[in-house]
Amino acid sequence: MMDKLVAYAHWWSWISYAFGVAFIFLMPIGYGVLEYSHKTYFSENALLPGLVKVEFNMEHVARQYLEDLREEAQKTPYAPPFPWIEARLKQLGLEVYRHNFTLNYPLGKKNQVYKGDNIYAVLRAPRASSTEGLVLSTPYRPPDLSFEPSTDVSVALLLTMAKFFRHQKYWAKDIIFLITQHEQLGMQAWLEAYHRTSCGYVNYGSPEVLDHGDLEARAGSLQAAINLDMSHEKFTHLNVKVEGLNGQLPNLDLFNLVTRLSTKEGLRPMVQGIEDSSHPGNYLKSLKAFVSMAVKQAAGGVPSGNHGLFHRFGIEALTIESVHISKPRKREFNLYTAGRIMEGIFRSLNNLLERFHQSFFFYLLPSTSRYVSIGMYMPGFGLLAGSMLIRAIGLWYKCILNANASPDTDKIKPLSQSPQISEIFQGWILCHLWGIMMLLLPRASANIGTRIDLPTDYSVLIAILAYCIVGSYQILKSPHFGQNWRLLKCITLLEISILSSAMALSNFSLAYIVTLFMAPVSMLIKPSKTKKAYVFSLILMVLTHPLSLIFGFCAFDTAWNFPDKSILDLLSSSIDASIKAVMFSITDGYIYGNYAFVVGTVCLLPCWLLNWRIANEKCE
Repeated sequence: MMDKLVAYAHWWSWISYAFGVAFIFLMPIGYGVLEYSHKTYFSENALLPGLVKVEFNMEHVARQYLEDLREEAQKTPYAPPFPWIEARLKQLGLEVYRHNFTLNYPLGKKNQVYKGDNIYAVLRAPRASSTEGLVLSTPYRPPDLSFEPSTDVSVALLLTMAKFFRHQKYWAKDIIFLITQHEQLGMQAWLEAYHRTSCGYVNYGSPEVLDHGDLEARAGSLQAAINLDMSHEKFTHLNVKVEGLNGQLPNLDLFNLVTRLSTKEGLRPMVQGIEDSSHPGNYLKSLKAFVSMAVKQAAGGVPSGNHGLFHRFGIEALTIESVHISKPRKREFNLYTAGRIMEGIFRSLNNLLERFHQSFFFYLLPSTSRYVSIGMYMPGFGLLAGSMLIRAIGLWYKCILNANASPDTDKIKPLSQSPQISEIFQGWILCHLWGIMMLLLPRASANIGTRIDLPTDYSVLIAILAYCIVGSYQILKSPHFGQNWRLLKCITLLEISILSSAMALSNFSLAYIVTLFMAPVSMLIKPSKTKKAYVFSLILMVLTHPLSLIFGFCAFDTAWNFPDKSILDLLSSSIDASIKAVMFSITDGYIYGNYAFVVGTVCLLPCWLLNWRIANEKCE
């Protein structure tokens, strides 16, 4: 059996890869014999969604708050009207506090300092002693500074819910009403100040980059948070966003709670901006939502809303976004419906006896009413990553068996000597040191750029390009790899398989997409016998370099969202988007702890360098 496995390992690996690719298209199916997605259900019975009678009746208050807020915003178009908001919250008898934070921009000039403010109010629970808390939050976007839609409706709804909740006596948990400045930056600073910690991967425990400041007061241990991103006073749908930092997701019960209460009020929820089909067997719509979620989860670990920063603190959170579709016969809803849904959500969360721990934390959503659990999608990934494992096993046995035997030989005579890992160990270490050292490059290149008046974006990108070119040349000329390219390829395949499998346990989508591109290249690359084969290998290696993959994804996204652009405009926009993607991955790592840049430098680049060395080995 082992002889057969070794002889046909090449074909078995490609069959495994093909099944791994095909498996993902089965996931959205939720009907018939191949039912891989299942109906959502509640695991946490204490939530009791929809059991109580909703009493919200303050739509007129919300409209008045919205009108006054818009008038106040016109007076300060470049700054949040926090004095007005603070006064309104104090009128309700809540504890109101300001929170100041400072960002010392990590790249470029040392004096680049940005200051910001958050405002939050605490409603103390009359039936408890501030041991547990909930959060209702929204970012404030000045009308003349933000490219995103205004959140004045969110702020008005938050103030209305604060007034409504203030007069209820059944609260067993503190409720914090939080309005942040500078989008996710303000939320990150508030969370770090609340938990007295720093989250940037470079400066753990140090306020060097983000000085989160201090909070004057706190509530209990936070259990859940709802972030509002509503820009429409009248809307037709609510889009529920769940993707968090580094691919983390909230407990599925929280998602189910929002969608069920929305449906109860007659308001159809959305996921990924896609409405559930009235026909349960609409496979294409389910596939679109499924793939869209996977792409967003894999997109550099960037949260889809402010809620995504709560997850690392063990706080389940999601964002509710208003959507207005201008179609005939589409029923419109207003702040009365939104208020009823918010009341239902917080009264259900108030019933929780303990933290969310049941249901799923790892899942993908083809619709708002169906889910694919980790137990269903991991076998497909196992086939994808297993293709490299099968190929590695075949190469390993070829290293310890007769190297001159034909792959079709039925019986192969073994050699008396096993392969020596020490032959390639120094070269393997060199590739990984080269990747780790790249983590130090952005700050050094940005500092040099400021001295010669070169913009930070260009100085960092030029340094990264030069570093990658020099690294490729040094690895090519290094004498520390020995002569056994099969052994080197075997170790490379094993490493990529292990890294992708480990990544899949935290961010399945990113691991799947990376493996989708890395696996076939790693299995194909070998020393070339002809010049054409060598040129093909070089082209393949260049196209699968981490920087090339970033450009490819940005080009695809640009073409998808702007189909009317000319070729030159698409090229220019794609390059600009690629530069921003690299810079955001670096700065987000310093500020939020986004690991996209770390994965690219410490994991992907060394594996690419190993494949690069294999592609340029002399054929035996």
